[in-house]
Amino acid sequence: MNTSTIVHEAYSFVCLSCGHGWERAYEIHHVTDLHGNQVCHYYHEGERVPSPFTRPRCEQCEGNRLRILRAGRVASATPPTGASAPTSGPSVRHWHLRLPRR
Repeated sequence: MNTSTIVHEAYSFVCLSCGHGWERAYEIHHVTDLHGNQVCHYYHEGERVPSPFTRPRCEQCEGNRLRILRAGRVASATPPTGASAPTSGPSVRHWHLRLPRR
């Protein structure tokens, strides 16, 4: 028997290369197939996407040095002076974070 459980989760992402930050909400389908194997399928805005934990990339610079945080961490950051938080949909928030130079 094929069974499925659906959960909704959101994650914050920060690129450690360019400082770009964003949040994304996912609908996660936890599926048990006919052989008893458990699999997760991630969906964003109705479209199936790869897991955010496998090979994540920055939306701005395509960098692969990302920090993944719990939801709300990027939204609670203050945008740079004179800037507003651009949005490209209700489940995505974008922020540019200023990271200290080492």
